[in-house]
Amino acid sequence: MTTHISLRKIRLSLLFAAAVFFSSELKAQIIHIDLTGGIQYFPSMTKKIGWDYNLGGRLILNEKWFLGAIIHGGFSRGRYDGIYASEPAKIRHNRDAFLFGIGPGYAHTLSDGLRATAQLLGGWGSIETIGNPKQKVVDEIEGDTFKGFSAAAVVGIEKELNGPTVGVNVTTHYIDGKIMPSLNLKIGFDFVL
Repeated sequence: MTTHISLRKIRLSLLFAAAVFFSSELKAQIIHIDLTGGIQYFPSMTKKIGWDYNLGGRLILNEKWFLGAIIHGGFSRGRYDGIYASEPAKIRHNRDAFLFGIGPGYAHTLSDGLRATAQLLGGWGSIETIGNPKQKVVDEIEGDTFKGFSAAAVVGIEKELNGPTVGVNVTTHYIDGKIMPSLNLKIGFDFVL
């Protein structure tokens, strides 16, 4: 017998825990939205360095804590030498990775407008891989797909300017048992509710 925990239950549990934990410290609601992008490492791929892009959000709970969310996309496009349909060919070896996660985050003020941040996110992820360099002679390009629980950890430093917030972060994505770190630049904006 296997135990199945739905993503909906996980999300509701995280939101409930955050509400209970921070209910005595809530202040005027601030929502932070950011765009990040950069390079991502794809182990076991022909082309190990790819690109990633992220849309992130934070519900600021107090001076230090926030509830974060991320929508992540990353991709690697590579080729390897092989034989396809009895002809020498460069065979595609591509990977697309996606992640939607939510979770708690912490911001530590370093100086005026400069802060370090850390967050842990869990949710749903998927990977689609096309091609397999272990199969040099193929009649059909092999593909593999995963969909299921995934996670991410983000550590960054950011500076509030007159309007936007800019920064850099390192994100480690865990999807289908694969660890794929990325280095990103970010720009974000705060909205007061």
